[in-house]
Amino acid sequence: MFSNYVALVKNLRGVVLVRPQDQEAEQLVQWLGQRFRYRNVGVPSSIIEKSPAFFESRLAGNPFVELTYPLDSLAKVVERVSQLSNIPQEVVEGIILASAYASPVICLGSSLYGELQGLSIDEVHTKIELSDKEWRLHLRIADYSVLDLYRWSTEQAKYLWQGKLTGFAQARRERIIRDKRRYWRLQQGDNIPQPFLCYVDLAQIIALNPSLVKEIVSLPQAEVCAGLAIIAAVVVQSL
Repeated sequence: MFSNYVALVKNLRGVVLVRPQDQEAEQLVQWLGQRFRYRNVGVPSSIIEKSPAFFESRLAGNPFVELTYPLDSLAKVVERVSQLSNIPQEVVEGIILASAYASPVICLGSSLYGELQGLSIDEVHTKIELSDKEWRLHLRIADYSVLDLYRWSTEQAKYLWQGKLTGFAQARRERIIRDKRRYWRLQQGDNIPQPFLCYVDLAQIIALNPSLVKEIVSLPQAEVCAGLAIIAAVVVQSL
């Protein structure tokens, strides 16, 4: 029911990307669950289907919930982008669902971060050691990044259907550069910079691939644009 989608959007704080087979997955998932005891964190269905035993008990209550597509056309976007690119399906699905639910991605583990790096338009690094308080603050700031970029980036994504691709990617990169300023607190230290966040933008990847553009613009613009926001993907490699 659409009402279930509305209720979940209101309470969702992120979309998890994790590979349960990774050595650090158990610890990182437990850590994330402790951060969001009273809010929801979404898990894409493709990740659950690959490791049902890992999620069986975790989906019984807060914070983890299985995410479904609010629009059938978004499932088609995932299928076509994953087929016409080298991006794993679960990564594409996580990004599209994060956009559809107006939430950041929370990437758990170094292997997935390596894949996000290949999609990253820009990154934020931290020079400070993040305490629990700072993790809570900056996870909330990442949520603001997605919300503040959402309306503009989904509206601008309509240019794909209009064939207005000159300057398309550059305009979106400039918005990202401006958004990075909100993470200034992470620069107030002397530690070796470590990755904290990637900005990922499937709309830019689509715009640079004529075959993908052709496939995507054959789908309903009003629905598909909901999955093409600029997304902030928080990186948690280890604790």
